[in-house]
Amino acid sequence: PPSAEDSAVYASFDVETLLDSLLTRQAPDLRQTGIMPCAGLVLPYYVVASIENNRVPVAGSMRVGPPEYVLKGQLATEQFAGTRQFLTWQPDAQRIDPEQPNWLYFLVNMTPRPQSLTLRIGVTYADGTTDTLTGPTAANPYAYTVYSIPVGFGQLNLDATERQTGKLIHSYQVWLVNEQQRRLTQVRTYYVETEPPRNVRYLIFANSLGGYDTLRCTGIATDSLGLKAVTAQRSLPSGYLPTSAELFTASKTGDRAMTINTGLQEDPANLDYLQELALSEDVYVLTQEGLVSVVPTDTAYRPREDDEDLAGRPFSFRWGKSEVGFSALPTPPTAPLRPTAWQPENPYCLIDSATGLRTGVLGAARLRL
Repeated sequence: PPSAEDSAVYASFDVETLLDSLLTRQAPDLRQTGIMPCAGLVLPYYVVASIENNRVPVAGSMRVGPPEYVLKGQLATEQFAGTRQFLTWQPDAQRIDPEQPNWLYFLVNMTPRPQSLTLRIGVTYADGTTDTLTGPTAANPYAYTVYSIPVGFGQLNLDATERQTGKLIHSYQVWLVNEQQRRLTQVRTYYVETEPPRNVRYLIFANSLGGYDTLRCTGIATDSLGLKAVTAQRSLPSGYLPTSAELFTASKTGDRAMTINTGLQEDPANLDYLQELALSEDVYVLTQEGLVSVVPTDTAYRPREDDEDLAGRPFSFRWGKSEVGFSALPTPPTAPLRPTAWQPENPYCLIDSATGLRTGVLGAARLRL
């Protein structure tokens, strides 16, 4: 109750924890070639508020808030209204290996909504000539939906471009355009490495904006295997042999750990950006089997110091699964992709904001592949 007559009382409620449990994040697909929506990363919601007196609703107190949208990340709806950035804080102009996978993520939160999203690729060859290529296209993108775009050298099939032209690609730029060929996003540049480093590992991790970043680590990495065993004891039989054992191992597993050094970072801004990896809860390392989940074990991170340049940082991880045996089998062949389709869940009628009438078009709170 108010402390004085005619005084206003306000209360605020944090619903972020409740809404976060309804959102899901999916690891990138190494076989992805087109622009794909990320189901479960954004959901619409609205708030219904009312006043009760001893659990009896007060007449006329119910209020229904406007539709809002929640993203599994830290991003305000209007934060990128002017810059149209991709959902990443990774500094631009990164070096990339030909076999390195990489993805960019884009949130469709603009009016009018584009009728299509097309990836454009600006190629600069080693001889200084340039060319502009057209990448994958997504028709009729949904509003307030995050789309994943593969932008790695091999994912864009740029090796075929080199074979067709007979030229080596020095660097390439990517950006998104709408159906009128108007640029919707920032332009991001990648410099292609022609000499593979002695040591390289790729970490793919969830960033704070809802997407996944790829970190190219060129420092020395060390692996260790912590062993755990259950030892039991039994009585020796009469007439036992030298091979008989009174103590034996009933179960033995291993916990694999890994420490990766990022290598020297040419751009000092990367040292601050690496806080994204230190704070990420969803990290994968690329192996011959694909993306393997690892759990960060570091308890502290040291950001960039004053005047620090050409420095790197170590990161420690623990494998997400226990080792039960050793295997050196080759990678199994890739199974063909099955035909899939997006199915709407919890459909609702779209309302014209100007007239309040139904438009005859359905929306969906979630899409399931």
